[in-house]
Amino acid sequence: MTMHEGAKQNNTRRQPSARQTAVDLLLAIDKRGLLSSDAVNNLTREGALSSEDRRLAVRLIYGVLEQKLLLDYLLQQVSRTKLSKIDPFIHMVLRTAIYQMMFMDRIPASAVVNEAVKLSKKKGQHLSSFVNGVLRNFQRGMGSFDEPVRSENPNGFLSIMYSHPKWLVDRWVSLFGYDFTEALMAANNAEPPLSVRVNRLKASTAEVQKRLEQDGIISEVSSIFDYALIIHSGQDRAIQTWPAFIGGELYVQDLASMMVTEILDPQPGERILDLCAAPGSKTTHMAEKMNNRGEITARDVSDKKLQRIKENSNRLGISIIKPQIWDGLDFDPQSVDAYDRVLLDAPCTGLGIIRRKPEIRYRRQPEDISSLVTLQSQLLENASHYVKKGGIMVYSTCSIDPEENQGVIQNFLSAHPQFKLVGTPWSDEDGSVRLYPNVQRTDGFFIAKMVRV
Repeated sequence: MTMHEGAKQNNTRRQPSARQTAVDLLLAIDKRGLLSSDAVNNLTREGALSSEDRRLAVRLIYGVLEQKLLLDYLLQQVSRTKLSKIDPFIHMVLRTAIYQMMFMDRIPASAVVNEAVKLSKKKGQHLSSFVNGVLRNFQRGMGSFDEPVRSENPNGFLSIMYSHPKWLVDRWVSLFGYDFTEALMAANNAEPPLSVRVNRLKASTAEVQKRLEQDGIISEVSSIFDYALIIHSGQDRAIQTWPAFIGGELYVQDLASMMVTEILDPQPGERILDLCAAPGSKTTHMAEKMNNRGEITARDVSDKKLQRIKENSNRLGISIIKPQIWDGLDFDPQSVDAYDRVLLDAPCTGLGIIRRKPEIRYRRQPEDISSLVTLQSQLLENASHYVKKGGIMVYSTCSIDPEENQGVIQNFLSAHPQFKLVGTPWSDEDGSVRLYPNVQRTDGFFIAKMVRV
């Protein structure tokens, strides 16, 4: 063997497998607070894995997060060691292996066990023997595990079978009813569609759709917005590599997020304030609707957040966005009565986007809601001073929790009679817009449009 061949073999050995990559990233999500979306984006950008291995790693990352409580429920039945006592790396290896045996029929169980044992050898022979024993027990027990009994504990059943924390299930059942909650959680565990917003400053919807088709990416025009495309194939390629993306002809965005800007309805030449603007999805959408004429002040709390807005603006060919570092909790006397329209897309629990970031369900605690409501109310109070008389203010969240949504708006309107709710084509009977993954098939969003009279 030549030195060159030896170096090649060593390099090959150093390449992580799809399963190891998935376990490492799941641990980073679980222990270090990494977002699953960032993990997957980094995975596609770095290019260390083949496209086939990348697909497997992504499936394992999202699958384990979506089914974590169910996987642990099954795992505890075949492990003599309490899950809390198992090494975190080994625990994640076991979760990914059980997920494959439960939900990925094409992979032989023997191959799953062998790969898991091989991975666990990094932690020592005794742990690889433990992994082998647990997974062999699981393999033998397939089809005969104890399942939670719906009639004995209806909410507990939903919590385990759909892997949502019990407190969240209890809250949703009390707010929305049992059947709605089950449908909502099923939607949260389904693969969300990929939609993109066509940048009509650069191209028409038809032109972008044709360009995508030439690159092997099949799409259809949304029935809601004629500038939105639903992507049906080509998702195994990193979106950042699509020529239409690189050329600034499209922006990845859910239809619910697009609806916020539609409802704000900014006009060319107006002055707009986006109070919590990063990463710029709605900000850049505003600029496109304004035909890149007027001025948008885009504020957020850090230069890092604003950098993403600048990058997106540059790629999309937008010049009217003025980024500013500003904490929305700090009142700005210079902005009083200064803007035609103000958007407050408020920080929230994110309970409406669990289908895109499944780890959110495990990170949130009941007390988060009340603390965020306080923050949202303070931001809305400040935002209301910046709207001209006759101007429009929109409050939105990517949460489905009424306390963050209708509760905040009702309290605000009762204290500010100079603001009135404005109905939209998508409004409910109370005048606000409520979107749910299991109803409209979009991300979960709340949108309230108000006019200052």
